[in-house]
Amino acid sequence: MTENPPDADEQGGRKRGRPVQMCPRKRETLVLDCAMELLSERAPDEVTMADIARRAGMSKRTLYTLYRSREELLGAGLARMSRRCSGRCASRNATRRSRTGCGSC
Repeated sequence: MTENPPDADEQGGRKRGRPVQMCPRKRETLVLDCAMELLSERAPDEVTMADIARRAGMSKRTLYTLYRSREELLGAGLARMSRRCSGRCASRNATRRSRTGCGSC
């Protein structure tokens, strides 16, 4: 008689079966984070959907449900990075103006 293998959680590893669904916002954040990491390591032409999917731990099919193309995905990542940089610059300028009392900086 053969014994059933123990579940992975009994072994301290990964559980078997379909992974827990991630909320759409977290999934999109993860995908964009992974895409930007890859862009920091490689030229844009060398970053593929397969690379992004692998880094994010999901399928290319999932990526294509979020974005129609690699260009759209990378564009969304760059737009997010631009918004973050703009926000930081605006925050620094506001802090600088409050310290100096100068409204023209």
